[in-house]
Amino acid sequence: MNTIFLSDLDGTLLDDGACLPVSVRQELAGLLERGLPFTVATGRTHLSVGPIFQGLPMAVPWVLMNGALILAPGDGAVLDRVPLGKAAWSELVRAEEELGLSGLLLGTAGDRLYATLGGTCTPIWEAFFRRNHVTGPPPVSAGRAEDWDGEDLLYGIYIHPQMGLLTELARRLTAQGGFQVDLYRDRYDRDTCCLELYSAAASKGRAAETLRRLTGARRLVAFGDGENDLPLFQVCDECYAVKNAAPEVKAAAHGVIGSCEEGGVVRYLERRWRNEGMV
Repeated sequence: MNTIFLSDLDGTLLDDGACLPVSVRQELAGLLERGLPFTVATGRTHLSVGPIFQGLPMAVPWVLMNGALILAPGDGAVLDRVPLGKAAWSELVRAEEELGLSGLLLGTAGDRLYATLGGTCTPIWEAFFRRNHVTGPPPVSAGRAEDWDGEDLLYGIYIHPQMGLLTELARRLTAQGGFQVDLYRDRYDRDTCCLELYSAAASKGRAAETLRRLTGARRLVAFGDGENDLPLFQVCDECYAVKNAAPEVKAAAHGVIGSCEEGGVVRYLERRWRNEGMV
């Protein structure tokens, strides 16, 4: 495989409604059917990525959870994983108990992916799952961090109406040192605050290098819009920012393409493959 194209999702491939527009989906499907070696490098989990790309012939492994997991899209095989580890897991268990928080946690159980959600699926979580394309009852079990093992747990997300409690959780976890923490307001619901966590050893860049080794690809071409795409840009042979990207992402890119609302990534790929005679 000569070249793999990797795209971030939110703010890059997906529009401002967290959707893959029909026209963009149709163009992408056509490129994939003609052999486009395309995949995603996203902070999302398999719970939402699967529904987004359902029915599309994707063959290149997905980079998920900001690089904590590389997953085969066909059979769901786990190809690479970066667990939190015992020390970070112990701190998370302590922080959950002291702050009275629980979240959606994902990792592996044997050779399969597993997800738990602390407490019941409250309205705020139901709305979160709907925004993230998880239809029907979410495929999760009840459970908190204490129910996991640090060598199995890969990723967690906590949501809350108020930023203060999540800010304190972020402070405690970053002080411990084993975590990468992303704290933000949900871009699709500004009344909801989110905290994502994964191992400090994980990144989209590390996962992209692993993907290169797994597939034998000679070149990697990346598309992104946010700060968590910068490690990906650092290891790729080419990188492109969408027009709506953060200034620092544009500064790190080889070029700027159309925005997520314009279907910039897929339109760029269509033009490039047509001009280079690759399709």
